[in-house]
Amino acid sequence: MSPRRTWTIARAELALDLKRPLFWIWAGILVLCAWGMSTGSVQISTGDSSVGGTKAWLTSEFSQSFQLAIVGLIFYGFFVAVSAGMAILRDGESRVAELLHATPLTTREYVWGKFLGLVLAFAVVGAIHVVANVFFNHVLVTGTDAEVLGPFALRNYVRPALWFGLPTILFLAGSALAAGTLGRRPILIYFLPVAVLLVCSTFLWDWKPHWLALGWDRVLMALDPAGVRWLQRTWLDVDRGVGFYNTAPVGLDALFVGSRLVFVGLGLAAVAFTERRLARTLRGAHPVRRAQAAARVPEPTGRAEPLPLATLAMKGGRTGFLAQAASVARVELRELRTSPGLYLFVPLILLQVFGVSLARTGAFSTPLLWTSGLLAQASFNSLTLLLCLLLLFYTVESLEREGTAGLAAIFGAAPLSSGAILLGKTLANAVLGAAILLAAFLASAVVLLVQHEAPLELGPFALLWGVLLVPTVLLWNSFVACVWTLVRNRYTTYAIGLGMLLLSGWLQAIGEMNWVGNWDLWNAVRWSDLAPLELDRKAYVVSRLLALGSTGLFVALALRFFERREADPVGRATRRRPKPIFLAALRLAPVAIPPLAAGIWLAVLVRDGYGGGRERKEERDYWSANLRTWVDAPQPAIAAAEVELELDPARSFLRSKGTFTLVNDEKEPLARFALTTGTHWQDTRLDIVDAKFSWEQETKTCLHVFRLAQPLEPGATLELSFSFEGFLPDGISKNGPGAGEFVLPGGVVL
Repeated sequence: MSPRRTWTIARAELALDLKRPLFWIWAGILVLCAWGMSTGSVQISTGDSSVGGTKAWLTSEFSQSFQLAIVGLIFYGFFVAVSAGMAILRDGESRVAELLHATPLTTREYVWGKFLGLVLAFAVVGAIHVVANVFFNHVLVTGTDAEVLGPFALRNYVRPALWFGLPTILFLAGSALAAGTLGRRPILIYFLPVAVLLVCSTFLWDWKPHWLALGWDRVLMALDPAGVRWLQRTWLDVDRGVGFYNTAPVGLDALFVGSRLVFVGLGLAAVAFTERRLARTLRGAHPVRRAQAAARVPEPTGRAEPLPLATLAMKGGRTGFLAQAASVARVELRELRTSPGLYLFVPLILLQVFGVSLARTGAFSTPLLWTSGLLAQASFNSLTLLLCLLLLFYTVESLEREGTAGLAAIFGAAPLSSGAILLGKTLANAVLGAAILLAAFLASAVVLLVQHEAPLELGPFALLWGVLLVPTVLLWNSFVACVWTLVRNRYTTYAIGLGMLLLSGWLQAIGEMNWVGNWDLWNAVRWSDLAPLELDRKAYVVSRLLALGSTGLFVALALRFFERREADPVGRATRRRPKPIFLAALRLAPVAIPPLAAGIWLAVLVRDGYGGGRERKEERDYWSANLRTWVDAPQPAIAAAEVELELDPARSFLRSKGTFTLVNDEKEPLARFALTTGTHWQDTRLDIVDAKFSWEQETKTCLHVFRLAQPLEPGATLELSFSFEGFLPDGISKNGPGAGEFVLPGGVVL
């Protein structure tokens, strides 16, 4: 093995990786993540585990370890797997593998050189991530962030990177390299990080029953490739105080160190296994096997006679648009039928559905009574995530298939319209999505039959998965196809698609995701069998109209930029002039108007609803006008209350009346007090019932001030009657249910 040739391959791989948009989009996502973590907007916790209290330092070694353990799997896993898994396959697709292996380069030098170059590229991205963490945590510090940012200590960043980040990256890189090189199926590469993430989030990180023996718990700690469970169970589940977490290092035990070394060894062993298996397939078959194969080949017995062309039963003629799309769909379906992705993801989804339904419990560890609607809602997030990840891969690979097979020129010259090609590929992927939903439905039916408490109903599944989920799938498919037609690069499309998913999750986690941007309805679906989707029903309708309208726009853009032949440089420069650009935009205006109108409508509803701009302005006005002067004023306490409440959810209307018994629990007599009412209250009446009190009332911006002629003595009480009615704001809540958190399948909260 020549170190010089190995380093040549590693240097070439490193230079190629650092020039690809995939790596820089990945680095940009990590920098954005580092900024979010430094502001405290993104805080990571799982279940009841958290790092210290409210003043815990985000820069402590415990906090950085916990963050990097999860970020190392979520933000690194997909990019590492795609880069490492396609490293050797890419040489075959670009037709340089034959040239490489015709040189004195050995298989060992080639494989280990590739792996070394990949690890160096990953190290560059990891270094950018660490430097960004240090910069945002210690250089770009604002006054509001300083209380949760401690002093700089290099140890707090280096040790988590070495013990939590590096073993995970080496394990995923080596496993993906082996899966891609030996399986020759890109879906195996893509399946690896999805499976690892789902197993960790649904089982290893969150499954902690009280009856689990300590020995088995330690086995699960050792099996976690991210190290999250070990950190939780060993250090975080029992709160040791803010001071300890802020200053103490993460103590490592033999179980954790041994587990991390085993995962590093597994990654390197996968590379060694890849090198040995690849050596058998290069430069011809094994001599013994070649001789055995030659012995089995029969000798020709005579001269073959040519057959007439009529025996081929070929036909000529012009086919319609639907027939063309059907032909493309049949070819794609044949490819999907032999693809292992369907047989890998369907069991994964079944495991997810069964795990959610059978492992989740209610209050006091009581079993949940599942209905069709609750099951459809419980698996909504998981199905959305899995379908988006799966269709991202299959859409890109179906569009890349002709190019990787060397048939792009023939396929581009075929008598097929571009619309029929895209429609046929989309239909085939739709069949794949339908198969996934069918498997999830059958799993839900089995759960209901086993529980045997509630009947199986098709309506909730059709409503949640059909009306709400299908537009998300259509939007995602059209978006991925549009991105691919614009960039014409597999890895850039993967990076943009994964970046969109991560950006949506990040906005969800910091509470800045509203209905306009929540295209996948993540954590926005809440079900009640008594009133299906009654809350924010208008938001669901307009959101789905926006998704369908955006689908049409992305389809139009994909058709516009879907080039089947190499463009003329002169013609391309001509099309970039202002007039052609204006005319092209004018032709797209009819399909751009519907999503634009739906988006504006939804934005107005959000503005006028809870948490919208008008409500925030009213809160600021109320604070400046009233609360600032009453924040420290003594107030009576409520000793008893009799309330009659009437609700009409369909009209967003409420009416209430009753009495409060107020008691002066202060040490001094109380001569005045204030009550506040809602901004949406109408016909408000507040009266002191006790005749012995004379009083006057001042009302200003929903603040009612009572001045008593006879002060309320300490311990004395008075009766206050009230009545009001009103309509809630004519809008929708800004974020919808589940705002401010990003829940992974299995209940892991980011």
